[in-house]
Amino acid sequence: METGNRNVLDTFNSLWNGVDMRNCWNCVLISLCLAGCKGNLQENNVFESLPMGKPKLTDEQIIKAADDFISKTIDRSEYIRQVDEHNKEWLCLVAESTSSFVHEQARQLENRDYQSVLYTYRTPVLGGRYWVFVDTCTGDIITAFGEK
Repeated sequence: METGNRNVLDTFNSLWNGVDMRNCWNCVLISLCLAGCKGNLQENNVFESLPMGKPKLTDEQIIKAADDFISKTIDRSEYIRQVDEHNKEWLCLVAESTSSFVHEQARQLENRDYQSVLYTYRTPVLGGRYWVFVDTCTGDIITAFGEK
């Protein structure tokens, strides 16, 4: 029994920067309930309304923020917009890139909750893509850049 409890406590200690959770059983129980229920609660958007969660913008709000920003730079009618689901395309680009510029952009996104929106030129050209990164809680543009 001690071994099982110790593993749980050690996990929470490492997640909560060394806080001694053995003296805070209520915190452990609440955290375990939230950790186990988070997936179900997110479907109903209940988790984001809890005090420790932040409300998330809808996809439409994220797209509007990105469109408003990018329309100052490009003619949107010449580009196809794509919401990068789970930031997969962006994360692949970062993993494959040797560009210090791309890695600097990625560092700006560390520890941020963001959604990448990609604008691709309708006529295939080298480069011709713009990336816009929107904070999913505030709608602020974290960073944006065009590929060359």
